[in-house]
Amino acid sequence: MESLKKLSIIALSCVFGAGLCLADELIIAPQSGVELKIPEAIRGAAALLHVRARLQLPEGAEAWGGYFLGMRLNGEELKEPINTPPYLIDLCRLPAEKTPLYSAEQQRWFVRADSDYIAFNAQEPGALYRREAFLGNANSLKEVSNYQNAYYDKVFLLSAKQADGALTLHNYAQRYPMHLHIDFTPTKGKNCLFFAPKPGRVVKRNSFPSPDELSGNLQWQAAPGERLAILLAAKTLENEENFVYEMGAWTNENGNSLAAECFDIRILSYKEAEASKIPSEYLCYPSFEDTARQQPDRLIVSKQWHIPAKQCSLMWIIAKIPEETIPGKYQSILKFNDSVSLPMQLEILPLKLLQSEHIYGLWTNSLPGNNAEARDRQCQDLREHGINTFFLDPWT
Repeated sequence: MESLKKLSIIALSCVFGAGLCLADELIIAPQSGVELKIPEAIRGAAALLHVRARLQLPEGAEAWGGYFLGMRLNGEELKEPINTPPYLIDLCRLPAEKTPLYSAEQQRWFVRADSDYIAFNAQEPGALYRREAFLGNANSLKEVSNYQNAYYDKVFLLSAKQADGALTLHNYAQRYPMHLHIDFTPTKGKNCLFFAPKPGRVVKRNSFPSPDELSGNLQWQAAPGERLAILLAAKTLENEENFVYEMGAWTNENGNSLAAECFDIRILSYKEAEASKIPSEYLCYPSFEDTARQQPDRLIVSKQWHIPAKQCSLMWIIAKIPEETIPGKYQSILKFNDSVSLPMQLEILPLKLLQSEHIYGLWTNSLPGNNAEARDRQCQDLREHGINTFFLDPWT
């Protein structure tokens, strides 16, 4: 209760990468509200508002969630979030049903109740289901249509006029406190967000970067002799983008450099899935259908990077670090046009990798099975590309 009293009214400002977050965690008591002033550093400029909210339930009282969050910016309702569709899919009900993310009748937003169990019906208390089943597995872990964001994270694109005032938050729950994280990230008038995905994260066409991924720190580490897969993602907010990129030399403060031949830049391409292979239940929900139709295909060599409107795209920079490379921090710039460029840093560590006869890599989520030809081809691909950033299965 003491921590609740401390944080229920006061919002502490802290620097968060390229943006600002208001309080490490803000807790709003039941049937209470709080007004947060937009930080001075954000006012008068277009920005992203990121609201992460969950209802805190006691152990033994589990539920999926409900419409508990009231949220107004400068006294007005916020428009639909840009990081997720305007509805949730309750996969615990068969056939699957849509649940609106925002209730216009109640003027409240859906908030996840954080627990290990999920109720069958968000509107009416009902039977309980393990989170590891349909809903948690398909919507969160696999990030189908980015519904992980729909439960917890809502991102709004604010105009310069909107980003000047106050954000009002209200917890309409009768008995339980609400935990929130509020972040602001200035867009600087840019249509495209560049970010380095967290290790292990699956980036799809509709993925949206988290606030810490938008910190602007494009930094990686490698050891001499290592092959490193550097992943860089781009998300368009409105219109499509077509960049003709150019990567500068990698040099450190002592004048040492890494040759351009050490870096193989590729763009992840997509292919249309056959209609017969798309589950019929996906066709009822546009976001599911888009994800099912657009399947990742190959890493292609291209000097042009096309990012469709309101979608995400992935660039792979496959680095092969020579064994004689001198340790240190190497800097480079990835230039897209006269107004868009990204500073990057690759730190070469003073380590020596041990030789291993095993091949490690994240290539597929399963082994090729008894198909000897497919298994040999996969192992050969791993040898050629040296993909060893993530360890999944060993081959000999």
